[in-house]
This record gives sequence, structure tokens and C-alpha cells, in this order.
Amino acid sequence: MVQKGISIVIPTKNRLNDLRRCIESLILQLSSEDEIIVIDNGSSDGTSDYLRLLSENLKNIKYIYDPTPNLSHLFNLGWRNAKNELIGFLNDDTEPSKYWVNDVKKWFRTLDDASVIGGPTQDMNKRLFLRLNGKIFDTLKKFYFNIMGCDSYINYLLTGNKEYLNTEIFREHTGASCYIDYFEPQNPIQVGGVTITNMAVRKEILEKLNGFKTIFKFAHMDGYFFYECNINDYKIYLVPGAKVKHYVNPSGSTRSIYYLSADYAVYLKMLKPKKIKNKLRLNINKIGYFIFLIYAYKFKGIKMGLKGYRDGLRRLKNGNGE
Repeated sequence: MVQKGISIVIPTKNRLNDLRRCIESLILQLSSEDEIIVIDNGSSDGTSDYLRLLSENLKNIKYIYDPTPNLSHLFNLGWRNAKNELIGFLNDDTEPSKYWVNDVKKWFRTLDDASVIGGPTQDMNKRLFLRLNGKIFDTLKKFYFNIMGCDSYINYLLTGNKEYLNTEIFREHTGASCYIDYFEPQNPIQVGGVTITNMAVRKEILEKLNGFKTIFKFAHMDGYFFYECNINDYKIYLVPGAKVKHYVNPSGSTRSIYYLSADYAVYLKMLKPKKIKNKLRLNINKIGYFIFLIYAYKFKGIKMGLKGYRDGLRRLKNGNGE
């Protein structure tokens, strides 16, 4: 079936300048069938006024206000209000390339079996984890990702061996995923997961999986979504083109150590490894996360990390979510 239009969902809160850059980079690309759906999560910085004015003047801009503190809920609200069968997801702090819309639609037309497509994402602020350099750190990274089971992208980047680019990790329930710095394949590659920062999904897949699970408040809902895609054999592709620049904004609940830890606890607990080696990987992931907190935030991150992890397990036990 030919897909004529795409609905692009962008949740936002108090990032007016970031949001303006993202929307302005998209507006000129839109056809009459396309639309942008922005969900304002209770902004107080002028975002609401900007979006009201924009939606009044441009018919393919849809503005929704919803202060619910749950990112999964906002994503679901966006695609469920979309008119098109292709749903794009972008962070408000991204800047899509001038061909992003056409690239996404082109690859869905080309890849008949694609359920999810992700494009190259360039981290413009070079987060700490990707700044590790030198032989010692390269060795540690390689060891970490091999043991943890996060090697699909990283080992390809380190070794150039394409056999690492597969879905085994997700299929075997290890739940490993990671944010990768800019990498653009020459041809589409089937992978275990991409990043919700820059991706598009067929609406029928979202309907079958009932969207993103709201048990996740601000993080890891995409990792679990990819896990569900893989165990249901829904194909995920990393494609050339459809590029975005990601001006990673450190503010907001999506970057909070507490919420990251709480959602990570839920994520790991919901995965059910079958093989012994993957059960081991899953447990090492838990240890590795707190080692990362010490490295990235020193010991001040441990207190909030542990509190978040504990509260995430309580949330899951109480069934707060879908």
C-alpha cells in the first residue's frame, strides 16, 4: 500500500528555542498530506502561545495540550490522534535534515517488510559516554559491550564486522540497547533497535502492540517497544538519509537520574531471559548501570539512582501503568 503522508509526533516541555528549530526545519518539507502533532506537556516558557499561533496559521500543524507527567502517554496521545498510517517520532531538541520527510517515506515505500525505520542521529553536544578516548577506554568499552550484550552497533563501529548487526540480543530478551553517535549505513540494515529520538513506525504496528507502555514514565519505553517488535518478528531498519542533529538538552525529567533509574528498573524486570548467558548479561547490566552512575555523576548520583531504582520496582509491583 502506498503511503502518501506522515504524521510527525513531537512531545515538548519548556524547550521553546529547541522546538522552534525543530519545527522550522520540518515545515518547508511538508506536503499537503503530512502533519506535525506537537504535544505540550505543560510549558511555562511561551511554548503554548507559539504553538497556538502556529496551528492557527498552518493547517498541517496540530497542537495538543496535556500536562500528564508521562512521556509514553504523550507519544500514544500523538499517534492516536494522527490522520496518517506512517507515524514519525522526533525529539523537540532535534534538527531534521531538509530531506527527512521524503527520506522516511521513500524507505517505507522501498522496504515493504519494514515496521520501524530509524535514521542516523548526530549527538551535537557529545555526551560524556561517547567522549571516552584512548586505548584503555576503547578496551573497556569493548569489554563492557561484549559482556553486557550491547554489542550490535558498538562492535560494528569498533571492528567493521557486519555480523554484529543483528537482532539476536533483543530476541533473547537481554534488553540491551545503547545510544550511538553518528553512523550512516550505505544501505538499509536490519537491526534490533533504533532511537526514538529519530524514527518512524507503521501505525498498524503501534495498534497491535498497544503503543508504548505507560508503566515507563520518561525513559526506556522505546527499548521495550523494540523488544516487543523483535519477539513478534516486526522488522526494524537503520537506513541512509533521514538524518537529524540532536542538540541534547540536559534539562527535564527525561534526563533525571531518578527517573532514568526508576524506568530502568522497570525495563530490566519486565524482560524474561531464557538462556543462562542472557540471564547473566541482564544481571551484569544492573551492576554496570550503577558503575556508570559513579563514573558520570560521582557518588552524588548513587543516592538518587538507588531511590529511583527502588521506586521503579515498587511502581511495577503496584501495576501503575498499562
